[in-house]
Amino acid sequence: MEVIQNFKDVTPEVINQLKAKHGKSLTQATVIVEGEEYNYILKKPNRNVMEAIGKPAAENDIAKVNKIFIANCVVAGDMSALEDDGAVYAEVLKLITELTSKVESSLKKL
Repeated sequence: MEVIQNFKDVTPEVINQLKAKHGKSLTQATVIVEGEEYNYILKKPNRNVMEAIGKPAAENDIAKVNKIFIANCVVAGDMSALEDDGAVYAEVLKLITELTSKVESSLKKL
Protein backbone atom coordinates (compact mmCIF):
# COMPACT_ATOMS: atom_id res chain seq x y z
CA MET A 1 0.00 0.00 0.00
CA GLU A 2 1.37 3.40 -0.99
CA VAL A 3 1.34 6.43 1.27
CA ILE A 4 -2.15 7.92 1.28
CA GLN A 5 -1.71 11.49 0.06
CA ASN A 6 -4.86 13.04 1.54
CA PHE A 7 -6.18 12.34 5.03
CA LYS A 8 -9.76 12.68 3.77
CA ASP A 9 -9.17 9.36 1.98
CA VAL A 10 -8.51 7.58 5.29
CA THR A 11 -11.61 5.51 6.02
CA PRO A 12 -12.14 2.91 8.76
CA GLU A 13 -11.40 0.26 6.11
CA VAL A 14 -8.11 1.96 5.22
CA ILE A 15 -7.19 2.17 8.91
CA ASN A 16 -7.82 -1.58 9.24
CA GLN A 17 -5.60 -2.22 6.20
CA LEU A 18 -2.86 -0.03 7.68
CA LYS A 19 -3.12 -1.85 11.03
CA ALA A 20 -2.86 -5.19 9.23
CA LYS A 21 0.28 -4.03 7.44
CA HIS A 22 1.98 -2.06 10.24
CA GLY A 23 0.62 -3.61 13.43
CA LYS A 24 0.03 -1.66 16.62
CA SER A 25 2.70 0.93 15.93
CA LEU A 26 0.31 3.49 14.36
CA THR A 27 -0.63 6.86 15.83
CA GLN A 28 -2.84 9.62 14.49
CA ALA A 29 -1.26 13.05 14.68
CA THR A 30 -2.89 16.44 14.17
CA VAL A 31 -0.86 19.54 13.36
CA ILE A 32 -2.50 22.96 13.43
CA VAL A 33 -0.75 25.83 11.68
CA GLU A 34 -2.41 29.24 11.45
CA GLY A 35 -5.83 27.72 12.06
CA GLU A 36 -5.41 25.02 9.40
CA GLU A 37 -5.57 21.42 10.60
CA TYR A 38 -3.47 18.69 9.00
CA ASN A 39 -3.73 15.04 9.96
CA TYR A 40 -1.30 12.17 9.62
CA ILE A 41 -0.99 8.53 10.52
CA LEU A 42 2.49 7.90 11.82
CA LYS A 43 4.29 4.62 12.31
CA LYS A 44 6.74 4.29 15.16
CA PRO A 45 10.26 3.89 13.75
CA ASN A 46 11.35 0.27 13.82
CA ARG A 47 14.84 -1.15 14.17
CA ASN A 48 15.52 -0.95 10.43
CA VAL A 49 14.69 2.75 10.38
CA MET A 50 16.85 3.42 13.42
CA GLU A 51 19.75 1.56 11.78
CA ALA A 52 19.22 3.47 8.50
CA ILE A 53 19.63 6.82 10.25
CA GLY A 54 22.82 5.75 12.05
CA LYS A 55 25.40 6.72 9.43
CA PRO A 56 23.74 10.00 8.35
CA ALA A 57 23.27 10.95 12.00
CA ALA A 58 26.93 10.25 12.75
CA GLU A 59 27.85 12.46 9.79
CA ASN A 60 25.46 15.21 11.01
CA ASP A 61 23.45 14.88 7.79
CA ILE A 62 20.20 16.03 9.39
CA ALA A 63 18.41 16.45 6.04
CA LYS A 64 19.00 12.78 5.20
CA VAL A 65 17.92 11.65 8.68
CA ASN A 66 14.71 13.67 8.32
CA LYS A 67 13.99 12.21 4.87
CA ILE A 68 14.43 8.68 6.21
CA PHE A 69 12.02 9.38 9.08
CA ILE A 70 9.39 10.93 6.80
CA ALA A 71 9.68 8.21 4.14
CA ASN A 72 9.38 5.38 6.65
CA CYS A 73 7.14 6.76 9.37
CA VAL A 74 4.39 8.76 7.61
CA VAL A 75 1.94 6.23 6.18
CA ALA A 76 -0.98 8.58 5.45
CA GLY A 77 -1.87 12.22 5.66
CA ASP A 78 -2.01 15.62 4.10
CA MET A 79 1.20 15.17 2.16
CA SER A 80 1.03 18.41 0.18
CA ALA A 81 1.17 20.39 3.44
CA LEU A 82 4.05 18.23 4.61
CA GLU A 83 5.97 19.07 1.43
CA ASP A 84 5.02 22.74 1.18
CA ASP A 85 4.92 24.01 4.76
CA GLY A 86 8.11 23.98 6.80
CA ALA A 87 6.21 24.36 10.07
CA VAL A 88 4.14 21.25 9.33
CA TYR A 89 7.28 19.35 8.29
CA ALA A 90 9.12 20.32 11.46
CA GLU A 91 6.19 19.43 13.71
CA VAL A 92 5.66 16.01 12.08
CA LEU A 93 9.37 15.26 12.55
CA LYS A 94 9.09 16.29 16.20
CA LEU A 95 6.12 13.96 16.66
CA ILE A 96 7.99 11.06 15.03
CA THR A 97 10.92 11.52 17.42
CA GLU A 98 8.46 11.65 20.33
CA LEU A 99 7.21 8.21 19.30
CA THR A 100 10.66 6.81 20.01
CA SER A 101 10.98 8.59 23.36
CA LYS A 102 7.80 7.15 24.90
CA VAL A 103 9.75 4.26 26.36
CA GLU A 104 10.63 3.50 29.95
CA SER A 105 13.58 1.48 31.10
CA SER A 106 15.61 0.84 34.20
CA LEU A 107 18.94 -0.56 35.30
CA LYS A 108 19.70 -2.58 38.38
CA LYS A 109 23.20 -3.15 39.63
CA LEU A 110 23.86 -6.80 40.38
